[in-house]
Amino acid sequence: MTVPTFQKGSFLVSLGIIVISIVASTSVGIITETWRGYLPNNTCLLYGSVSDTYSSEQYYGLHGSNVSNCDYVAFVPVLFIFVCLPLAIYYFIQAKGGKTDDGMVLLGIFCVCLVMSMLSIVQACMMSVGYATTCAAIRYILIKNNMINIAGRPNETAIAFINSMDCKFHYDALDYFFNEEQSGVYTDTGLRIGSGSSWLIFILWFSLTGLTVGLIRQNRQG
Repeated sequence: MTVPTFQKGSFLVSLGIIVISIVASTSVGIITETWRGYLPNNTCLLYGSVSDTYSSEQYYGLHGSNVSNCDYVAFVPVLFIFVCLPLAIYYFIQAKGGKTDDGMVLLGIFCVCLVMSMLSIVQACMMSVGYATTCAAIRYILIKNNMINIAGRPNETAIAFINSMDCKFHYDALDYFFNEEQSGVYTDTGLRIGSGSSWLIFILWFSLTGLTVGLIRQNRQG
């Protein structure tokens, strides 16, 4: 690959990070802010847990995690936008002008991409694990609070059915309980978009790191 090709590729990847980061931050932000007002102590929906005791104020026994979990996954993509915007402008100017990149500048960009890649994989993992943890908590709550027969014994058929369903079913059940208050917010869809976008952002940052390495090699070869 030639230097202009690397530069154009880096510009397109930088642009992709900006767009996908907007999607990730918006989708996660809407969901987390919506649920923050319904969970006890305005906590985070991700990494939800089950309360040992039930009361009407505990919303079927679901407790959220520390609000910093939601803040991290929602605001890290905003950081990506501000970091990637000057990178996209830089690569656009370099590619359009056919200029050769400065070695020290490329080394700095490489370090930035490396740090952003690490932040993005942490953010993506937090989204995926937090989503799955809350899903498991909702599944347990559905079984514990709603699937007991008249004799007070567990309904094995209902339990097997609940356990066989995917996380979309459980998040939809949670939305159903708050249908009037949630005003059409689809929790599962929002979190899935946020999670998928987060992993795509990591792939793009990793790709941008690789492209930067390619530019450094081309620069050294003259």
